Amino acid sequence: MTNMSIVKSSLILVFTRPIITISNIVIIIFSLILFEMTPGTIILFISSIFAFLLSFTNKALLLELETTKTS
Repeated sequence: MTNMSIVKSSLILVFTRPIITISNIVIIIFSLILFEMTPGTIILFISSIFAFLLSFTNKALLLELETTKTS
């Protein structure tokens, strides 16, 4: 995929799948709140928590993209 097709696909997904977009925004806000409230040792794990939450919420979308790409 070219860069323009990736940007086009992402813009289409933003407007056609608003629940995924809203959940990603909530995850980012939640991670920022954790970053502000936690002591220094927990900051090391925030990136792992953030990555897990993003992949968990977008799992159905990623599976759908993989099946349409291979078909």
